Amino acid sequence: MATHKTHKAVVTMAIGGYEMLEYKDISTAECGRNQVLLEVRAMGVNNTDINTRIGWYDQGGDEDEAGGDEDEGEQKKGWNGSATPFPLIQGTDACGVVLEVGDAVENPEELLGKLCIVQSCTKEGWFGTDFAGAFQEKVVVGADRVFVLDREKCKLSDVQLGAIPCSYGTAEAMLLRAGVTSEMKVCVPGASGGVAGAVIDLCARARGVVEVVAIVGKGKGKLLEEAYEGLRVRIVEGRW
Repeated sequence: MATHKTHKAVVTMAIGGYEMLEYKDISTAECGRNQVLLEVRAMGVNNTDINTRIGWYDQGGDEDEAGGDEDEGEQKKGWNGSATPFPLIQGTDACGVVLEVGDAVENPEELLGKLCIVQSCTKEGWFGTDFAGAFQEKVVVGADRVFVLDREKCKLSDVQLGAIPCSYGTAEAMLLRAGVTSEMKVCVPGASGGVAGAVIDLCARARGVVEVVAIVGKGKGKLLEEAYEGLRVRIVEGRW
């Protein structure tokens, strides 16, 4: 049984502007048998979070679905084509500490009190889009969705960790799908974005590819040169 009665959350009530965000007390969900309860230490604000709230993904073109003040606040289509389940606690990216472990989770001592990041996407759906996400002080997630970090070895801050899951998970899926190996050269256009930056990182640091060619807009090259100094990353400024 959950011992944590309530906590603060930012709840998106419906499609609209900032006025649709409510900061309030909510009941803390009980930890299911195969779940863990996390104390959220940091979360990232993703483009998906913003686009879902403002209804950007609804591209149907039907006046009954997509237009006019009369239907503002309705459950328009989300990024996956179905209606977003408002009211919704968004937040796709998160890191946190495990407070409780469900009684069916194996080796609970390996999770309890440990710092973790949360997997953003699984076959069941997106964290913070299809079900409650990280814009709250505590969140319940499946035990198989958290990845324990060794704080002594991990030098990233909580804030940095909170920005990793969605962009790096997307980048890793792209590289796996493309079959990228250390013998390859990789070109990354639009390399100043979050997912593109993760692709560069995973190619240059994790896979050790022959070379990464990163194409960025004018004036952005110096920042990337500093970030990837000493790695096999060539920065090219200009249009792709």
